Amino acid sequence: MSIFLSDKNRFVVSPFLLNYFLSYIGKFGDFSTKSVIADKYFGVNDINQMYDYFVNLIDSFHDSRNHNSWFLLNALIAGDSAE
Repeated sequence: MSIFLSDKNRFVVSPFLLNYFLSYIGKFGDFSTKSVIADKYFGVNDINQMYDYFVNLIDSFHDSRNHNSWFLLNALIAGDSAE
């Protein structure tokens, strides 16, 4: 999944990309360093929060009757206001 810039000027990424990114940083820092980076640049406190966010987005996409192909992209860009 691609990386998008949210309305809060934070990156919205898949939990798998975020986990990979934080694992790479983890080679040079401890857990608290990864937490600070995740919070500052991605707006999440941990990987599980990001995973839950994406699961909820995907569920709302599949449950909606609007099958607009831009819906998921707009939801990702809108962030929390997409509910």
